[in-house]
Amino acid sequence: MNSRSRIRRCARSLSLCLLLALLHEAHSFRVETLPTLRHQSTFRLYSQPSYRRPPSQSSFNDRRNQPNQRRPRIPNKSASTWSGNVDQIRFNKEIVSCTEASQVLQLLQTKPLGNVACGGALSSVNFSTAIHRLAKHSVTPPQHYNAPMERVNARANILTDPRFALFLASIAEALASEAGSDTLNINNDSQSIKPNFQFDSRELANIGWALAKLKIAPPQSVLAVDLEATSNQDALVASAKEVRKHVLDAAKQRQATGSVSSHGAWIPALSRVAGLLLDYIGIFLLEMASTDSNRNRRPFQMQEYANLLWSFATAGRASSQVCCVVLQAMMQRQRNELLQLNEDNNATVDLLKPQEWSNSIWSMATAQLEEASETVGDVLEFVSVLLVEYPDFKRRFKPQEWSNTVWGVAALLSGQHKLRDTGLTSQEETAASDILRVTAQTLLEDGRIVASMKSQELANTIWGFSTLGFGLPTSSVQNNVNNYLVISSQSPNDDAKLTSEFVDLIASSALPILHKFRSQELNNMAWSLARLVEDTSARSIPELLERICREFNNPRRTVATQDIGTTLWSLATMKYFDPKLYRGILARLTPQMISDAKPQELSNILWAVATAEMPVEDIDAFDTSLVVKRPKITDQVTYVFGLAGKELMRRPDQFKPQEIKDVLWSFSRVGIRFPALFKATTEYLVGGVEASSKYPKGRGINDFSTQGLANLVWAFARQAQLAEDVSTRQPASRLASGNGRLVVYTTSYLDIGEKLMQKLFKTVADATLTNFDDLRKLKPQDLCLIAWAFAVLGLKHTRFIESARDEVQRRLQENVNGRANVMNTFKGQELANFFWSMGSVDAEPGALLETLTEYLSVALGDTGHKQLSQGIARIFLRQELANIAWSCAVFWAFPEPLMRRLYAGLVGLDDSQDPAMLTKAHGDSGLQPQAIMTLVYVQTAMCLVGGNGGLSLPLNFPNGWQEPSLSKSFDHTTDTILELKLSTSKIQRDVSEGLHRVGFQHVDEFIITMHTLREEYRVNVPDSPYEVLSIDMANVEKKIAIEVDGPAHYINEIEFDSDVEAGFSKPINGKFEYQFRWRGDRQKMNGSSVLKEHLLELLGWKVIHIPFWEWYQLESNEAAENDYCRKILAGIE
Repeated sequence: MNSRSRIRRCARSLSLCLLLALLHEAHSFRVETLPTLRHQSTFRLYSQPSYRRPPSQSSFNDRRNQPNQRRPRIPNKSASTWSGNVDQIRFNKEIVSCTEASQVLQLLQTKPLGNVACGGALSSVNFSTAIHRLAKHSVTPPQHYNAPMERVNARANILTDPRFALFLASIAEALASEAGSDTLNINNDSQSIKPNFQFDSRELANIGWALAKLKIAPPQSVLAVDLEATSNQDALVASAKEVRKHVLDAAKQRQATGSVSSHGAWIPALSRVAGLLLDYIGIFLLEMASTDSNRNRRPFQMQEYANLLWSFATAGRASSQVCCVVLQAMMQRQRNELLQLNEDNNATVDLLKPQEWSNSIWSMATAQLEEASETVGDVLEFVSVLLVEYPDFKRRFKPQEWSNTVWGVAALLSGQHKLRDTGLTSQEETAASDILRVTAQTLLEDGRIVASMKSQELANTIWGFSTLGFGLPTSSVQNNVNNYLVISSQSPNDDAKLTSEFVDLIASSALPILHKFRSQELNNMAWSLARLVEDTSARSIPELLERICREFNNPRRTVATQDIGTTLWSLATMKYFDPKLYRGILARLTPQMISDAKPQELSNILWAVATAEMPVEDIDAFDTSLVVKRPKITDQVTYVFGLAGKELMRRPDQFKPQEIKDVLWSFSRVGIRFPALFKATTEYLVGGVEASSKYPKGRGINDFSTQGLANLVWAFARQAQLAEDVSTRQPASRLASGNGRLVVYTTSYLDIGEKLMQKLFKTVADATLTNFDDLRKLKPQDLCLIAWAFAVLGLKHTRFIESARDEVQRRLQENVNGRANVMNTFKGQELANFFWSMGSVDAEPGALLETLTEYLSVALGDTGHKQLSQGIARIFLRQELANIAWSCAVFWAFPEPLMRRLYAGLVGLDDSQDPAMLTKAHGDSGLQPQAIMTLVYVQTAMCLVGGNGGLSLPLNFPNGWQEPSLSKSFDHTTDTILELKLSTSKIQRDVSEGLHRVGFQHVDEFIITMHTLREEYRVNVPDSPYEVLSIDMANVEKKIAIEVDGPAHYINEIEFDSDVEAGFSKPINGKFEYQFRWRGDRQKMNGSSVLKEHLLELLGWKVIHIPFWEWYQLESNEAAENDYCRKILAGIE
């Protein structure tokens, strides 16, 4: 039925109601003033000691002795006509016989709905039955309804029908009269009617259930819960009056004009009535909790309690006061009944009903009431005891009840965990573990239960286990980087085994009906497996993951962005990679879906693709800095990345810190450069440095996690490194030629801007020092990765790097002293990155090398040469060892025990110098060129200072040791050797000409080989023509070396601001060259330049450095250049 049909039906209903409305316009009735009952001093049910009143309840109790306050009246059941008269009984039977809502409304129309409280024509039973049937028919339409949309229309037809509006107003008036309202004033007139209403517990439970089912009551975020009796009654009367006024106005308008301008104008007031009715039921429950009030009243049954909890939670009007009272009453009632049981097991079966408790737990999980936290533990403990100690209770569970219970426990505790600062209590964790343990054991014992579960039940069950982290091993708890909840276990090994078997059972049962799973259920299943499964090759897991992928590839399946994001994230987390299936899933995404997607969904998609290391095409499509002719996007992966990146640029304020860093990290991980995205994000985070910036202040990064900051700066450093690959792919790129470090510097400034990039990294350094206890809270990986990113971009924050040095040394020493933990245990890559970073910015090592020596001694023990080589290969890659050795050379410190271990891993010691053995131990194909050069430098330095400790390079080195082809680590490319990437720059040629003009005899690009070192300098290195050092301009006879130091020879100190202007890009022959405006105030020589100078000086050379900015200041003035050359040579020749 469409909206036009509903309007016509409404019009007909209004016509039928018109006479009633006009006849009873402005009517009201006066009820006898009834005695109110005094409240008890507390709401503790049956003096149950385990219940503690929530804080918010005190405000309710504080009002109980105020004067002139009316209370809900709870009259004697026997004094009323609950069974109704003959007409009311017959009317009730007619209501029950109705098969659709319209029939119920037609019956109600025969009663005086225009009168207040229906003029007393209906009994409480009639009210309860009618609204219950209307709610039931709203979700179960007649058989001729042919689609779910008809079900939606059935509810809409009820809510927009004026007869329903008048009927609900009558219920409100009837309850208000029972509660003791003296007068219901409608339109300034009165009608005195003797009350004939006494709603019992069942009727109130039915009314509450119906209101929740009809989804008409507003949540408490819209209309606050009102548990104060007087204000609730007054509001009920006023809202009912407003409903009647709107209906009457519509009827008059229909009569006068033949149409209604505002269809369903009474619905807002009707919604308030529904909310206040639920609040009234809550007040009734609180009244029933007092010992004086419940003496003559039929007590609530367990199912009625459970239904009301469900109603409050579903409608979003749950109160801690009411829920705690209800739950405590349920537990006390069940305890009393269990105490009266004899040993007849059948009686136990009849008594214990799982649905009541599963629904109650579900309701508490949905409501998430922080102030009910103490009752939460009591309820879970109570249910766990029932499961453990009463086998009949367990046997009565149906599949849906198992599923609802597990889901409810998990949702309840995960929600409470987020609400509290103190986390979960041991009572809650123990009870939850017991419930999940019994669930897994029971379902494994009787496989028929799981086999009969529907798709939603399977998905919800495994979701509950994964949400609580039940059965996860200790390592999963320690590496809980996502801050997921992991409940403790008294038997972790047994629970881990139990969970593994249970997950396999769920997976096996899901396979035959996987096509019946909704997309959300599929993503819940995938997410749960990602949390619980360590070995994805076990039994049915691989098949299930493949089938899930294929289901999402099915074009007939409806999918949401959340489904795709969560599923891909889960698959990537489990390291299940199938590029074809991944691309098929990504193909389901439309531009509109991405535009409407939540940031977490987008970041999950990108993170999954990046983690899967999917091959990406058209990766230069967004590189506006370096690529002139950008390719047209044909690759689905690149297409999705581009749209997601633009969403971050369009609405960055909607992205959380983790989502921002995941998006940027993913771009850098797959190798897609997007300068506009990275610059826009930088300005958003720290504020722009240009007047035209959209974000002059920036949001700040103080809420980033340690991992978030580490991945953020890694992404920026990696974006700059990717420029070298652009030059290879795009010969016509805008990037001018240069060595690796110069390319990185230039690209980072072209992409982001020199001052803006430095501002970002300075902000990061300050944040890590301030927010994480001087780096003490940074995980080892994060600490080392941040230091690495600074060094790659040639940035030095002295306080940060010195604090990092001290912190790493402290942790290593703590580990050496026998107090090892996850915060002081470093991986080989982490140590290598950190030491390389220290060396790159030429930081003082302090006692760090000695502490590292002790750390490796503990880790490797005292073994023979071959065993030492194999042991160190289990910790480090050879390039990582080379980076540490290189940093030792920069520091000019060579602790003998440390150097022996480094040599053992790189080339072996003495009789173990076997390239084949070391290649097998490391699983590589030989030493990279950087590692070979590093070893020659280290060997040279140790020989020249007289402290080689008996260490030597193999006789045939580097023959047989070198890697067949150059390779680079994808994650952490480090450039330690720059000297032999020979190219003579224009500034070098100009300096050389100037030196010739002043009579300085020299050669350009003078080369020192290993043979030269061995023969001329008596260095203990193999005799080889391998080139080791180059000198820009050398007077060989006098051993004067002149080095022209360009930007790549320096690092920038960024701890303090500088007033020097930033550089700018200048097009030269179709290329971009960055014009650096450095002046030497913040620039220091980097580790490579420092090491080269040390080596040359030990070889007897006098080294003269010419900083590029000093030469540029001469502005090509030949006379000035000649004077400058004479000045630097003065006293040297």
